[in-house]
Parts: sequence; structure tokens; C-alpha cells
Amino acid sequence: MIDLEKFPKHLSSLYKSEWDKLFNLLPEIEHTGSFGKISSSEKTFPHWDSSEMVDKTLNVIYELNLLPNFDWSKWKKGRFILNDINSNYEKLDTITLCKLLTIIIRSERFNEGSLISSFEKNIVTKIIKGLKVNIKLQHNQRIAYSIKSVLFGVAIGDAIGVPVEFKSRQLISKKPVTDMIGYGTYNLPAGTFSDDASLTFCLAEALTQEFDLNIIGQNFIKWLYDNFWTATGSIFDVGFTTRQAIQRLVAGEKPDFAGSADESSNGNGSLMRISPLLFYLLDKPIDTRYEITKRVSSITDRKSVV
Repeated sequence: MIDLEKFPKHLSSLYKSEWDKLFNLLPEIEHTGSFGKISSSEKTFPHWDSSEMVDKTLNVIYELNLLPNFDWSKWKKGRFILNDINSNYEKLDTITLCKLLTIIIRSERFNEGSLISSFEKNIVTKIIKGLKVNIKLQHNQRIAYSIKSVLFGVAIGDAIGVPVEFKSRQLISKKPVTDMIGYGTYNLPAGTFSDDASLTFCLAEALTQEFDLNIIGQNFIKWLYDNFWTATGSIFDVGFTTRQAIQRLVAGEKPDFAGSADESSNGNGSLMRISPLLFYLLDKPIDTRYEITKRVSSITDRKSVV
């Protein structure tokens, strides 16, 4: 597990798209037959010319600034790893892998041809694959952390607002809400979240499986009739539009058409629970994002996305 707090700032600031510049070279590296040749006839001090593939890889490594500044010449552990044909690079952390790259590249100054040799022995390839495993893990951890932050943020914001729901702006401005309070509009304990957070959690849970509107719809049904993902084990606030849509689901209506398309139903109910969808749509084209958001919103509020 990567400790994101201790992860070096420079490496942790690189976007996945930047790392992909290096990782996307892997197929080309693996299919390269030769990485260099001797261009000098002198046997005592031969001169090596590296291939375009080597130069391309080095350019990306320098662009991403992957070579840490340390006394690589005295790092015995690193040399042991590089000399051991059984070394498993995918189990090494990112810093260690970058330090190994440093040894390989810096050593070329004193042992010409060692860089090309490292490519031909697949050592550089193994290091890049190890980095790819680490960065994927780091990326997944960041996504997981962001998801938790969003879900907790929705619940906290919802719980702060529940006690003063339907109160006028003028009244709240006289007594601003600065902390969790209880027993307001619904006479419930402090920290109680409403249908906004509950339906957000229903959507989030559904998205842990393969995307399926029916699963999302079934979670909404369980919320309305079985108190699924409620704060206190009971529902205390259901919007008319949402209730009608879920009742249509129960009656067999397809999720895409359960929401009302009436102008009077053009509210923001679907937007209050839509945030988990962001993480599902991260790497998808803009047209796909729109279409899926429209479909998920249409479960309760078709008019909102027409």
C-alpha cells in the first residue's frame, strides 16, 4: 500500500496522462529488435550508438524528471537488484524503481554500452512495468480517497441543511448554521442526513457493479420501501416527483422513462444524488458522459435533462 502522505511531491503531482507517456512506449520497446550498435572500430574504447527507441525512452524519463538526485554509485542494494536475474521489479516501490533507472542511465558515462545492455536484457522494460503497477495502485487509491471524500461531503452537507430545510434565507441569515444542529424542521438528531444523501449512496453502491439502470432503480425502490441507506432506519422526506418515479419502477416502467417529463417536474432532484457518477465517467468521451448522465437522471427527473 502506497502512503500518499509520504509519497514524494514531484512524483505524486504527475497526472496519469503524463505517466502514460512512458507506459505507452512499452509495446514498442518490447518489439524493438536492437537497441544500439558499436560505431567505432577501436576495440579498446568502443563507441556505442543507441537506437531511436532508447533516445525516445530517455527523453520521456527526463521530461517526467524521474531520476532522483542521490549518490547512486554507493547504493549497493540497487546494484544487487540489477544484477539479480530473479529480481521482481513489480514488487518494488516507485522511488526504488526510479533510483534503479538513475543507476542505469548515470552508469553509461563510465561504462559505455551499459544502457543499451540494460534495454536488451529487458531490465528497463521490467522497471517501467513495475512503475506502471505502482502508478495504477496510486491512481486507484486516489480515486478511492476522492470517492470517500465526496460521499462524506454529501452526507455532512445534507445533515447540516436538514434542520433548516424550508426555512427562509432571511431567517437563516439571522441565525446562520455553523455546525451540526438537531431537532429542526424534522425534529431529528444532529447529523441526520436525508433522501439526498441516501439516494447518493444508493447510486454509489449500484456503480460498484457493472453499469445497469435496473440495479440503480432497484436500490431506489429498496430505499423507499425498505429504508435502504437511511440515516435512522426510516424515511422522513420524500419528494413528490421522486416518489411517483419509484412507484412507476415498481409497476414495471423502464428506468429511463420512470421520471416525469412534465414541466412542473423540472427540478434538481437528480442532481442532488448524481455526484458518484463522476467517477464512473472519468475516462469516457463527452458524448458518453452526457448520455449516461441523462439516463441516470431520467430515473426520477426526465425533464431536467431534456
